[in-house]
Amino acid sequence: AASSIIIVNENSTSTTSNMNSSTATGLDPLRSNEIVFTAACNPAYTEIPKRHASFGLWPAENLPSVDDLVRAGFFYTGTKTIVTCFYCNGSLQNWGPNDNPMIEHARWFP
Repeated sequence: AASSIIIVNENSTSTTSNMNSSTATGLDPLRSNEIVFTAACNPAYTEIPKRHASFGLWPAENLPSVDDLVRAGFFYTGTKTIVTCFYCNGSLQNWGPNDNPMIEHARWFP
């Protein structure tokens, strides 16, 4: 069965829809009113060892490896399989064993 990644914080997708509508109307997507982060939203998890340590209670069965999640910028929230990016604050859950955290991060929070 194919897994279905779920976006936890829907507000983060508003920038994607803004970019798509700007492109459709011929406007430069870089001139849209989207929020661009100049600093990490979760600075406590900027360092890789701190993100890695957050996965202490990560359920190990049929999920992407902790190393792959950490490399993609995620830390574990401690709830279900919800992970959040230290930089953009994007959160995802419902991971399958073959999901690539880097690809899913780029897909949902470009």
